[in-house]
Amino acid sequence: MPLGKSWLERYQGKKPIRDYRKYFDVPSDCAVQELQMLGLALTKEEIAKGRNGEKARARNRKAKEQKAAAKRRSAAAPKEVNDDLPWQDENFFFIVGYTDWGFPYGITWEEEKQMNNDASLFATAPPEDIIVD
Repeated sequence: MPLGKSWLERYQGKKPIRDYRKYFDVPSDCAVQELQMLGLALTKEEIAKGRNGEKARARNRKAKEQKAAAKRRSAAAPKEVNDDLPWQDENFFFIVGYTDWGFPYGITWEEEKQMNNDASLFATAPPEDIIVD
């Protein structure tokens, strides 16, 4: 409590419950009780606001956790594979074959887009003045 007393003597803000809670990392109920023990007169409205803030933080934290869990579930869900085209999957435009360990190899979707882009195709073609035997 001596730390709380020295904090209260130096405090000049307008939201003592919130600031005490943040400074000492305690729940709102504990902050209210300790501030009252230190002699700070708190109105019922201030106490209610402090407790409502704690509830709002809990709701926000829960919503954030649910959103993160949903994101993890959607990332872990298998991607759709077109069963009509067994030579394609979500990574490869054309699967040439598989390694001994079962990993596919071939043309990726990015490589396919680059090949279909005429500008990049002409950029990789040899100049016309070179004759290839």
